[in-house]
Amino acid sequence: MAEPSTIALRAFVAVAEHLHFTRAAQSLHMTTPALSQQVHRLESLLGAPLFVRSSRRVELSVQGTELLPLAKEAIDAVDRIQYWSNKRLEKVLSVGFVHVGAPDRLAGIFTEVPERLDGARLEFRHIDRDTILGALRDGSIDVAFSWGPNWFDGVTTRTLSTAPRAVLFSANTSRDLIRSSHDQISITQLSSMPFLVPASADERYTSWALADPRPDGSRPKRGPRVHNLDEALAMVVTGLGVCLVPEPVAQAIQHPGVFWATVNDIPAVTFNVCTWQRPASSLGDRFARLVSAEFAQDSTERDALGAGLPRPAAP
Repeated sequence: MAEPSTIALRAFVAVAEHLHFTRAAQSLHMTTPALSQQVHRLESLLGAPLFVRSSRRVELSVQGTELLPLAKEAIDAVDRIQYWSNKRLEKVLSVGFVHVGAPDRLAGIFTEVPERLDGARLEFRHIDRDTILGALRDGSIDVAFSWGPNWFDGVTTRTLSTAPRAVLFSANTSRDLIRSSHDQISITQLSSMPFLVPASADERYTSWALADPRPDGSRPKRGPRVHNLDEALAMVVTGLGVCLVPEPVAQAIQHPGVFWATVNDIPAVTFNVCTWQRPASSLGDRFARLVSAEFAQDSTERDALGAGLPRPAAP
């Protein structure tokens, strides 16, 4: 049997989603007769009707319902191959961020990418922590920047820096508490407050994100689940909970209904760059090594200045 064409599969999926041939054709920028011909060829090739047609409506047949998820998987695979090919030819470096608030040093590094990485073009994507592994593995992103611990098989994680953690409060409920703490606070002072829970499938990460257990062995009061920082801010503003974030993330938040304080008795958080374990010549790995070297140099310079030593010479 001949193999179905990608064009025919796209036509089938479009009709299955719109249940209307004209609208499906418009979504693919095709004429309705051309789309109908593609669907008919696919039905003939597979030897099964994919739609039940009448003068008033179009519905998926039993065979069409069974084929739909397979067709979507096939189209997705072709799209990923095309995306990979385009990136390879154009030298596109796809960078994923879980949170804002990355150290300022990155801005200068990003500016130097075209010169340092053979003219590579940058693109940025917001990702969730739980999708880092899949996105690195399938090549959707080349590198990911994240805060906090990672336990990903097949991923190389380089720690770039560390920072204290901060707690986000609603400006309407906790002003007196922060004033009395001089912008620093102990985690034990927050025992009565519900903490927003990151919607992660990794319970180890969730426990870390909540500082659970606390230094005194107590357990936090768990509040609503949140999927991202925007949801967390909305919950904090309405007083539904407080949220632990890296201090640089807190510093980047500009919201009149939210303020923050440094938590002074829980471990600092690491800022990391993650790559899939591809060959060392890959664009993502080269970029990760470049970033690691730049952060290491910055750290050496700060240590030297703090000790009153000469600044190290640039390589």
